[in-house]
Amino acid sequence: MEHHEYSDTATIGDPFAGSKEKGEKYFQVAGEALAELIEEIKKFDVKVTEAGRERASLARV
Repeated sequence: MEHHEYSDTATIGDPFAGSKEKGEKYFQVAGEALAELIEEIKKFDVKVTEAGRERASLARV
């Protein structure tokens, strides 16, 4: 289901149910989850070949 199919205003939920404290808690939890994800990604053994480098540089043009 596409977002526009259930919301004409592009919003969902009641923004008045939020608070500064809830926002700060959400930001903290989301930041911690992102940090954990980054630490896991750092463990990936990625090998970039010369052909891969060439394709990547061409994609930036």
